[in-house]
Amino acid sequence: MKRAGPKHTYAEKQLMKQVGDEFTKKWQEFGTVAKAAKALGINPKSFYKYAHGTDLPRVEVLLAAHQKWGIEWDLMDTSVLFRRLKPST
Repeated sequence: MKRAGPKHTYAEKQLMKQVGDEFTKKWQEFGTVAKAAKALGINPKSFYKYAHGTDLPRVEVLLAAHQKWGIEWDLMDTSVLFRRLKPST
């Protein structure tokens, strides 16, 4: 019997779709998944999942794609989300 996993919200599904579209473009640009995954610093198996829209990458992966490839995520404001916070004293 298959266990019910966590359900994705509408926003997460939209982000997964955009990630899939962008990663598929990079896959075609690099020629192979291995090259694209290596450029991003992730496992090729994970890259396949992200490109097919079956898994949502961690924030660190989204940040790396934003920094290395200039991808702007529609549902995430990377300037606010990824800024370095100064410790409060």
